[in-house]
Amino acid sequence: MSTTNLENFRPKLRPGRVIPHGSRLIFETDDPYNQIILPMALADLVLLCSGQFTVREIIQKIYKRQGAVPFKAILKAIHVLQQGDFFVNGNELALNSHLRSWMEPGRQPFALSWRFGQSIVAAQRKPGVYYAVTLTLLVCSLLGLQSFPSDPLRYIMDWINVADFPATLIMLLICSSVIQSVRHLCRGIQLLLHTGKAYNVAVQISPWGVHLHVGDEANDFLNNRLYSGMFYVSQIVLGWGVAFFALPYLGPEWREPLIVLNIGLTFWELNPFVNSEGLRLIQSLFLNAKRETLPWHFEVSSLIRTLHSRTLRNDRDFARVCFALGSVWLGIMFYLLYDAAKYFGPHVLDHIIHLRRDALAPAISLAIWMAALYFTVQALIETVVASAVRPRWPSLRGKLRKLSPLSMRHPSQIEIAEKIQDLPVFSHLQGASLARVIDLSQVLEFPDGAAIINQGEPSLTLYVLLEGEVDISRTFGNQSERLIEMAGISIFGEAALLDDSPRAAQVRAKGPTLVLQVPISVIRRIAEESHVIRHLEDFRNAILVNQFFASSPIFRSLSIETIEFLCSRGQLEYFDRSKTIFNQGDVSDSIYLILRGSVYVMVHGVHVKHLTQGNFFGEIALLANVPRTGKVSTVESCVFFKIPADSFWEVLVQHIDLGVIIETISEGRLREDLEVLPARVNE
Repeated sequence: MSTTNLENFRPKLRPGRVIPHGSRLIFETDDPYNQIILPMALADLVLLCSGQFTVREIIQKIYKRQGAVPFKAILKAIHVLQQGDFFVNGNELALNSHLRSWMEPGRQPFALSWRFGQSIVAAQRKPGVYYAVTLTLLVCSLLGLQSFPSDPLRYIMDWINVADFPATLIMLLICSSVIQSVRHLCRGIQLLLHTGKAYNVAVQISPWGVHLHVGDEANDFLNNRLYSGMFYVSQIVLGWGVAFFALPYLGPEWREPLIVLNIGLTFWELNPFVNSEGLRLIQSLFLNAKRETLPWHFEVSSLIRTLHSRTLRNDRDFARVCFALGSVWLGIMFYLLYDAAKYFGPHVLDHIIHLRRDALAPAISLAIWMAALYFTVQALIETVVASAVRPRWPSLRGKLRKLSPLSMRHPSQIEIAEKIQDLPVFSHLQGASLARVIDLSQVLEFPDGAAIINQGEPSLTLYVLLEGEVDISRTFGNQSERLIEMAGISIFGEAALLDDSPRAAQVRAKGPTLVLQVPISVIRRIAEESHVIRHLEDFRNAILVNQFFASSPIFRSLSIETIEFLCSRGQLEYFDRSKTIFNQGDVSDSIYLILRGSVYVMVHGVHVKHLTQGNFFGEIALLANVPRTGKVSTVESCVFFKIPADSFWEVLVQHIDLGVIIETISEGRLREDLEVLPARVNE
């Protein structure tokens, strides 16, 4: 069956009904039984998923109706709807890896379920009864925790040493099935009492056995932090409540498997690297439920009015608790794996190497140990990369490049022509003229940190960056200001097209770099002879715009056609020093790309940001459909490329992944503004 990319996919929901529920809506299908809970702001998305419109057309219609588009919320909703089999044609959708990184995780692997109830709805909610039931479960679980061994690892090892493998495996599966069934039964009762709803009651076969299962959908309605905290804690430790009632009636052959299983399940539910009850507990305590489910810019107006930083503090507290819990969990896991390997390793390897008859159990144990080690190392690496390496990757990459040998192959004249023929100036030269320019130019190779252009020297040449990266900066007295980082293929030193004034900035190689040095006299002479380039000012402006898109890590992935579209819709604007671009509260009608110069961003008179060449501003008001959130003024003489709102949105709806990136950057900027402002005001 043919597949369709996201932009051209025509989602068609299965027959069902939409039920409003406060700030959320519930979509329930008729067959198969399934539900999804979405923010009310996505009601238009649900209504438009009729199979008539593509995702691109749906986004266009949402923009026309709401004046903004919650890209991330739409992408996540579409992915969840597809994963939950809500689309009749969901198997036609093919997502690229980049978009998948923004999506919700898929359903639990290795699990089969037979649903026998779409939803159970209570006549009315009973929070008082919920509190009493949950408190009772917690008390019983705490009493059951008295059977927790003082040395759990040694207890497990001693039990494994004397246990019969086949019988032990069956006992563990039976105990797990009972504990999980009781836990989900209690979950359903608690949800009915507190929210009035319990979804997707089923019998499920999973690695934990055959057990009753109640879906997590109604968890989104747990809006009281005390009650939701009690709910998740009870779900984590409920197995010990089962042990409290069962242990007095069980013999030693069942007592030990039940305790061992409870130790493992409790440890797993505290795992912050999966969608565990422990992670949900932390989320319920530190994150606002509405903020977590609603797209950020549906909160923008209230955030801007109140400038309240409590949400930011909650975010930081949540991150710190997750980091601390994750570190402790990983430390314990590594200790358990090390101790298990030291204790059982020789015995297991002896059985496997000598191919003894009873080697099956040791082989399975070794496979489980290896899988646990893989998961633990993976979690550690992903956490380290996400929290430590990724923010420092640019500097690390630069250091690695310094260690790499300088052995760059010089391209041929034909290869250079192919690289530069679409750049401003060169795109207007015929084949013979372009070949002549290349022939009269020189390919230069620079090591890391070498100066390509020095500030103050005469402007006699123009450079084309063929391979590598460069840093452009300028010096004022004893201070140096970094302007922009550029990557190939792009042009710098273009000011020499207009006059021979001294260089206004310095350019240094960032790692091994290959450039084409083009004498300005050659370009001017060939331009006069070919009668093609009559207005060098226009081409200098085109180079400025090209430099921005070539150097921006956000926009450089756009196709040439899209960049040409933006260039045809935008216009250059020049501002002197200390001029106001727009004021806070002005109507938003465009986004600005900083081609040259730098600006200050002020919110309620407080300086919150300094944006330099290669950056952009004005996108928050467009995405959120609100007035300008701050005042922007120039620090020096600036050149901007101003893109109207309609053209900007036209590009975003055609490039949804770019819309997600811009939305994420804007969200971060807004939160930075709100975080910096209270501190500045208090100073």
